[in-house]
Amino acid sequence: MRRDVVPVRERARIETVNRMKRLRVNYNRRGEAQTVEVEVPDTGEPEEQQVQEAAHFVQTLEDNHQLAEGSGPLPLGATHRVETGPDGIKRLVRIRFSFV
Repeated sequence: MRRDVVPVRERARIETVNRMKRLRVNYNRRGEAQTVEVEVPDTGEPEEQQVQEAAHFVQTLEDNHQLAEGSGPLPLGATHRVETGPDGIKRLVRIRFSFV
């Protein structure tokens, strides 16, 4: 079998894993309500459940000082940044990993 040919069964699994969708979630940043767009895998779960899980994830990042906003160097301990795209939408972006 040629290396560049992926069997059909394997191709279907790869396509399922690579399907992503964007959700807008709300979180609390220093007492102010904020909205950010998060990219999550399209697992087929109800969207309401995915929004709740994504919002909890973003709030956990914020509560643990792992979320930064704006440009420039990340503060110590931050792993994600909220970046504003050219369309004006704020998006969550992973910048680095934290090894605890």
